[in-house]
Amino acid sequence: MLMLFVLLLAVPQFARGSDHFPLKNKLVLSPSVPCLSLTLSASLPVKTADSPITGKLGTSVVLPCWVDPSQDVSSMEVRWYRPHHFNTPILFYQNKNVMTESQDENYRNRTSFALRNILSAGLKGGDVSLKLDNLNAGDDGAFHCYVSGDKEYGTATMTLNVHVLGSSPVLSVQSKDDMINVSCSSCGWHPKPSVKWKSDMTTSIQPGSLLYSKGKNNLTCVQSWALFSPSKSHQAFCSVFISEDYGRESTLDIQSISHLMFPAECSAGSWMALFAVALLAALVMIGVSVFLYRKNKPEYMQAKQ
Repeated sequence: MLMLFVLLLAVPQFARGSDHFPLKNKLVLSPSVPCLSLTLSASLPVKTADSPITGKLGTSVVLPCWVDPSQDVSSMEVRWYRPHHFNTPILFYQNKNVMTESQDENYRNRTSFALRNILSAGLKGGDVSLKLDNLNAGDDGAFHCYVSGDKEYGTATMTLNVHVLGSSPVLSVQSKDDMINVSCSSCGWHPKPSVKWKSDMTTSIQPGSLLYSKGKNNLTCVQSWALFSPSKSHQAFCSVFISEDYGRESTLDIQSISHLMFPAECSAGSWMALFAVALLAALVMIGVSVFLYRKNKPEYMQAKQ
């Protein structure tokens, strides 16, 4: 009797489920343990995407999950939840209704069932895909899809990557010998972005450094710098990006900056140019004067006589 009492106390706590055992538990007779035993049935084939799903900040995505081969799951229990939050699901369907009492507050009014493709029959065809609206950085990571019937259950896990576009790069400059040191900084990225420097849109420039740090809302900040020669470069380009089609770029006019940073050199160059023009003009005037003198000299001498 004492053994039976201890087991009865232990079973309900285990039967509630966890991230490791989100299962339907049943009490049955077993020869090994008199009167009581615990069995788990995991025979429902639940599948989800093989590769991570990518979404952008503020948009909506569909996380596909289905029973294969297909069957009607409209009378089953469906639970979508984040790791370590089995008892506070982001979507909980039971008794043919979506239940919101225990829903994670971070996902209230943001989740619903969706069709994974145009041929899907929804719950009647075993499709329990989740639509998640208004993505934020906290949605990045793993999602568990759990489907349970009277005699069997199944679970699958998938990953969502949320891309957050950061601020436009801010460029600043300082002189370094006869070069211009251009710094590029940007914040608010997720995941960690890449940085590419270019000169005049075509020539890649090797960065002098690349530093990452955490900023507001745990998003990533990046800072980098590169050296440009005013004699070889007209423009500097700094691109910060997550993918080829998702990033930001800023441009700096190296020639305009060099005129401000090296005014003595620019001034000397300007005076030399003006002197050359003035000298050329003087030589032209002298040449014209000599030509006119020689042309008109016979007439002048005749008139004098």
